[in-house]
Amino acid sequence: MSASQLPSGNGPLACIEKDLQAVEELLDRQAASEVPVASDVCRHVHRAGGKRLRPTLLILTARALGCRDDSPLWAAAAVEMIHAATLLHDDVVDGATKRRGTETAAAIWGPTAAIMSGDILLARSLAILVERSLSEVLHRLAGTATTMCRAELMQSLHRGRLDVDLDTYLEVIRGKTADFLAACCESGAIVAERPDLQPAAARYGLNLGIAFQITDDLLDYFGDPLVTGKPVGADLRERKPTIPLILALGSAPPEEADRLESLSSLGPKLTAAQFAEVQSILIRMGIPERVSGLADHYANQAVRELTAFPDTPETAALVAIAADLAHRRA
Repeated sequence: MSASQLPSGNGPLACIEKDLQAVEELLDRQAASEVPVASDVCRHVHRAGGKRLRPTLLILTARALGCRDDSPLWAAAAVEMIHAATLLHDDVVDGATKRRGTETAAAIWGPTAAIMSGDILLARSLAILVERSLSEVLHRLAGTATTMCRAELMQSLHRGRLDVDLDTYLEVIRGKTADFLAACCESGAIVAERPDLQPAAARYGLNLGIAFQITDDLLDYFGDPLVTGKPVGADLRERKPTIPLILALGSAPPEEADRLESLSSLGPKLTAAQFAEVQSILIRMGIPERVSGLADHYANQAVRELTAFPDTPETAALVAIAADLAHRRA
C-alpha cells in the first residue's frame, strides 16, 4: 500500500489510517542521506509502493493488544526499511529490472548503489530500534534476518532441481517470507507488553506468511500482469521450483510429467507459447484449485490464532487481511 493507497472511510484498516500515514512520513525522513544517490535510491524503493503489509501487521497487533503510544510506529518504520533493503538486495541477486511495474533501483543506478543503499536502510533500521529502546524487537528481527538468508541460500541450492518436495518448499517459504511476518506480529505484541500473546501473534503471522507466499507463487503462473505489475512465468524461467510445479510433477501422468520437466529445463529460453502449454497442463490437473485450497488452509489457521485476542477493530482487520491475502490478485 503506497501513500496514495492508504485506507480511508470504513475499510478494515481505517482504524490505523493515521498510524500508517505517520509511518510514511517517518520512512520519507529516513530516506534522506548526505549522499544524494543514496537518498534517490531509498526514496525510489519506498515510493514504489507495495502493500506495506509488514508495518500494517505490526501496528494492528500492537493496537489490538492495547498499545496506544508511538512505539509501534517506529518499530513499523524499522521493519519496512528492512523489507525495502531486502528488495534492493534481491533485485541485484535476481538481475531484476522491473518491480511493481517500475524500473528497479539496480536498473537505474546500478547494483553497487542498490546494495549500498540497502545497507544504509538496514543500518538505520537498527539505529531506530536501539534509539527507541526496542531491544527485544531488535533481537527478534535479527533472528529473522538470519532465517531469511538461510532460506534464500537453500532456495538457490535447489534452483533447477525438479525433485523438490512439498515439505522442502514449505521449509523455504517459512524462512524466506513467513518468519518475517511472524516477527512483525510478534513485535507488535512485544511493544504492547503482552508476552502471553506473543506466541499466538507469531503463529498468526507465520501461517499468514505461508498463505501469502503460496498465493504469490500461484500468481506467478496465473496472475494478470496488468494487476500484479510483473510478467507471469518468472519463477519457471529462473528455474525456481515453486508449489504449482511441485504439485504437478508429484501427481502428473508420466507423459505429462516428462513434458513439464522438458519445458522446465528451458529456463530463460522458455517461449510464451511454451509457458502457455505449462499453464494448460496445470489447469487440466486442477493445480490452481489445489494451490488455492492450501492457501485457504493456512489463512484459516492464522485466523484461529486470534481467538485469544481482544474483540477490537484491529483484531477484525487482522482477520480480514487473512481472508484477503489468500484470494488476492496482486
